[in-house]
Amino acid sequence: MPYSTQWEEKGIYWKYSGTVTHADILNSNDEFYRDERSDNASYQLVDCSKVDCFEVLSNTIATVAALDYASSHYLKDLKIALVAKDAETRDIYQQYLDLSQKLHIKWNIELFEDVESARNWINA
Repeated sequence: MPYSTQWEEKGIYWKYSGTVTHADILNSNDEFYRDERSDNASYQLVDCSKVDCFEVLSNTIATVAALDYASSHYLKDLKIALVAKDAETRDIYQQYLDLSQKLHIKWNIELFEDVESARNWINA
């Protein structure tokens, strides 16, 4: 499986690796929203530092942003920490950030180059 899900005390940690597909992105998001722990989560940590390739459809990012927009109405104070080292992943993250701003998603969303920096921000 190209990702693993780890529920933590106050949030969720996804670690993606290898080739990540449209279905992988949607399935991991679905795991979060279908789990009752998401109601009390304060963060999502999305670690794509080990991803080799994204095989996503053109609407993948828009679909995720739309789901997050709807969820942001009841999950008010969520922090999203996005971890990536390579340009391709950072570009995908930037597309998500741009759409999130256009949709006026109120969550705190930040990009990081390593998990340690992301965790420091989450815990600040």
